[in-house]
Amino acid sequence: MKLVQQNLDKKKFMYSQLAQENPTLIQSCTEKWKTDKDLASNLIKQNPNVICYLSDELKDDEDIIYLTITQSQNVHYLSFASKRLKNDKDFVLKIVTIDGIALKYASEDLQKDVDVVYTAIKSNPYSALYAVKDVFKDNTLITKLINNQNLILEIAKEHKWFIPYIAEYICASKSFMSKLVEINGVYIQYASKELQKDKELAIKAVKQNADALLYIDKTIKSDFDVLTSMKIGNNFSLYNIPREQRESDSFMIDMIKNNGLFLKYASDKLKSDKNIVSLATKDNNGAFFFASKDLKQDKDFTLSLLKQNCDILDFIDYELKNNPDFMLEVLQIDKSGENIKYASSTLKNNSDFLIKSIITNKNVLSFFDKEMQNLALEKLKHIYSVYKSNSNKRFSLLDTYSEIEQYKAEKNK
Repeated sequence: MKLVQQNLDKKKFMYSQLAQENPTLIQSCTEKWKTDKDLASNLIKQNPNVICYLSDELKDDEDIIYLTITQSQNVHYLSFASKRLKNDKDFVLKIVTIDGIALKYASEDLQKDVDVVYTAIKSNPYSALYAVKDVFKDNTLITKLINNQNLILEIAKEHKWFIPYIAEYICASKSFMSKLVEINGVYIQYASKELQKDKELAIKAVKQNADALLYIDKTIKSDFDVLTSMKIGNNFSLYNIPREQRESDSFMIDMIKNNGLFLKYASDKLKSDKNIVSLATKDNNGAFFFASKDLKQDKDFTLSLLKQNCDILDFIDYELKNNPDFMLEVLQIDKSGENIKYASSTLKNNSDFLIKSIITNKNVLSFFDKEMQNLALEKLKHIYSVYKSNSNKRFSLLDTYSEIEQYKAEKNK
């Protein structure tokens, strides 16, 4: 008897080792081995795919299916469970708590069960896709969802498609819709007709997403406060604004005063107007990007703006960035020296410009890379050797040269 048991143990070990490498080998086992729960448990711990080849008896075993799912951390293995287990409410509740997407494999009866669907949605909002749609007409489920506002708001951040399921139950609540449009302005489309006329809610919505203007009531669609609150981003279109307003220069000027980025949608005439462009850049430095090409190449005008706001350097024309006289004047405006980074690569490789920039603003040294430092050093050495007989010139250049050497020494420590 003992010898028989030893042989059985050896066979179990052999199957265990083989199945670890190739689970399909379990198919060649006798029915006895395919229904051995202990062997199956050991194999699953080594390779969860073994579940595919086990007997129907073991696929109907709650412990085996649960072990497979928890061992693999993959609820999709519920698909191999028996019909009985897929219809076992307590068991399915346990699985959808791990990941709601398991609702996909539950029986149709459980896909319309309020407790199971709610638990699944809490775990993974995508599970709503696998619920029987009629369940969303069940007042008990809707009440559970509505009473858990934090859950709905969390779902709304990532899953826009979910809101229509509950829209008719939340559309009249201004406080709830207000929180939703702060997440995505276009959720105002699910608000009641009365709330779509609400100016305060409309402003919140268009601030978050300009496309929300498409869904608010026509009675406030042309409201100045609403229009000037619109967020201008990649998804903004001029056609969000009613045609009568967008073709009016006076209206666009008012819009630009409130949001400089509206310069993008202004007429060519306004984009070439120095006063309008100044107004726009005062509100938002990025507005300078939309000024006319002539204005962006106007050295004196650009310098006048830079004296008010150096941040527009991000948006100035390349021709000015490549103009040594212009860039030297820029270095005089901001004494930090940081603006040397806006010079064109051509200027940064020009030793004469580098020397002039150092003499104009010694702080530019802090923003030189090693290559620029070496270029400047070589030029300074040459100038020093030529002018060393001139005491005044020698003192000025030697002083600058020493500073560069000292800066390099400190950088190499």
